[in-house]
Amino acid sequence: SAGGFRDTTRVSMGEPSMWAEILTENSPAVLERLDAALAQLGDVRKFLAVGDKKSLAEWLKKAGKSRAQALGL
Repeated sequence: SAGGFRDTTRVSMGEPSMWAEILTENSPAVLERLDAALAQLGDVRKFLAVGDKKSLAEWLKKAGKSRAQALGL
C-alpha cells in the first residue's frame, strides 16, 4: 500500500482506550463530521448508481478545491 493508506490508518495502531476517550469526549463534533462524510458518500454512491459522470466530476473538482484550500495551496 502507498503512504496514504499508512497515514489514514495510523489511528488504528494507537492505544484503543486513548482513542475511545478522545472520540467520546469530542462526540458532538465527531458525529457532525461523520454525518457530513456519510452524506458525501451517499452523493457519490448515487452518482455512480445512475452513471452521472457530470455530477461525479463536479463533486471530485469540489473535493480537490477543498483539499487545496485546507492545505493552503
